[in-house]
Amino acid sequence: MTLPEGYRGRWLALGILLIVLGTMFRFVTLPLASWYVTLHEARQQLLAELRHTQRIVRHLPALQAHHQQSTVRDELSAALWPGANRARAAANLQHVVQHRIKLYDVPDETTRPPP
Repeated sequence: MTLPEGYRGRWLALGILLIVLGTMFRFVTLPLASWYVTLHEARQQLLAELRHTQRIVRHLPALQAHHQQSTVRDELSAALWPGANRARAAANLQHVVQHRIKLYDVPDETTRPPP
């Protein structure tokens, strides 16, 4: 099969070229771009988790030193209020944790999950 000659052949060749380029764009370029965006988002999430973990690791020695100084009995007696109300006990435990974070200069962003 041969293409017609002249203007008609040129227009036909241009039409076939546009069909081929459109097909390549649809089935090659768009999936690759989508894959790249997904990969970039996953990389950003991984880097955010890594920065969060590094912040925690930097403050870990101070927390470990405090843990070695305290006893289990002191930890439990400070964290629990008398009575059977678990909500009050949980609120007091949160207060104790926040107090110790401030006491040992642990930045507040280390206690939050990564974005």
